[in-house]
Amino acid sequence: MAPEILRNQPYTRASDIYSLSMIMWEFTSGIPPFTCRVHDIQPSLNICKGERPEIIKNTPKCYIDLMKKCWDSNPENRPTITELEDKISEWIRYIDEYYVINKNGTHKFDILNSDNELKK
Repeated sequence: MAPEILRNQPYTRASDIYSLSMIMWEFTSGIPPFTCRVHDIQPSLNICKGERPEIIKNTPKCYIDLMKKCWDSNPENRPTITELEDKISEWIRYIDEYYVINKNGTHKFDILNSDNELKK
């Protein structure tokens, strides 16, 4: 749950964006965030204080940047759904930047290289 919801503030669309960031993290880890913790008040307090799951090794930088924006503690700093759509569309348009040619002449999808960044 988004920190503002844990603080008993009204639910907003920005809360959905926070939830998306947790789904994004789950895609990289294969497990839901904070599953190894006892579900009492302490994890909720830690989330409100800014704790987030540890970034999984080899996560692409562009993905990390977007995920971090989506899980910002301040809902006003999170991207809107339109901004998310624009960013993901940008990734799709520039997907060729992530292809490399192997020694045998075949193409390999190189998105796992965390040094890759989209170029405008």
